[in-house]
Amino acid sequence: MNHKCLNCGKKILRSLGQIKSGHGKYCSKECSVEYRIKRSIGSGNPAWRGGKSKCICKTCGKEFKVNPSRIKRGQGKYCSSKCRHIGVAKTNHKLRGRNNCSCPVCGTGFHRKPSYIRKLLHTYCSLKCYSINKEGENLGDNNPNWKGGIKPIASILRATDQYEKWRHAVFIRDNFKCRVCKEGGRIHAHHIKRMSILRKEAQKYFPLFGELEACKLYPPLWDTNNGITLCIKCHSTMHNGVFSWEI
Repeated sequence: MNHKCLNCGKKILRSLGQIKSGHGKYCSKECSVEYRIKRSIGSGNPAWRGGKSKCICKTCGKEFKVNPSRIKRGQGKYCSSKCRHIGVAKTNHKLRGRNNCSCPVCGTGFHRKPSYIRKLLHTYCSLKCYSINKEGENLGDNNPNWKGGIKPIASILRATDQYEKWRHAVFIRDNFKCRVCKEGGRIHAHHIKRMSILRKEAQKYFPLFGELEACKLYPPLWDTNNGITLCIKCHSTMHNGVFSWEI
C-alpha cells in the first residue's frame, strides 16, 4: 500500500498492518529523527506556550527576550548583569538617606528593605544595640530559666569552704574510692543522713539564726562519719532507692 513519509513526503510502500499499528510513517531512520527534532523545538512542541516575551532594559533601553516565568517573579528587567548592577546602584542611591525604620534601643533612624520590615528582620541600627536589647530581655524574670531570684540554700552550702573541707576529708578517709564498688575516677561525697533533714534539724537547734548561719554552726552536718564516697553510678543508684547505707 502506498504511503507518504511524514518528514519528506516521499512515497513508500507499507503494509496495511503496519499503517494500522502506527508504524511505517517514515521512509528511513534519518527522516524519523529529523521529524522528532522538529516536533520538539519551538511551536512544533506540544508544550509550546508562545516562547520568550520581548522586554526593554530599564538601564540602556535595549530590547531583549526573557521567559514569561521570570517576568512573573519580578525579574527580567535588565538585559545583562552589567545593566542590572547599574540599575540597582541608582535605586540604592535614591533610597540612601531615606529612613524608614527607627532603632528600638537608641532611636536612630535608618533604612531597611521592605521585605526585611515585613519579616521583622534587622530591626536594630547596629550589632551593639541588638546586644543591649537582647541582654535586657534575658535578665531577671524575662529569662526562661528564672526561678524567683533566690539561690537554693543547698547550692550556697556546697559552694562554701566548710563544705569543701568536709568533702576532701571524706575522700581522704575512703582513699578516693567508692565504698560500694571500690572504683576510683569521678567520685562524689554523699551525706548518709540527708542534707535536707540536717538543715531542718539545724533550724530547730538554732531558731534565732537564719537557715544558712544555722547550717554552718550545726556540727552533725559537717561530721565526716555521716559522709561516704560514691562513684557517679552508685550515687545515682542510692538516690533511686535501690540500696541504702547506715552510719
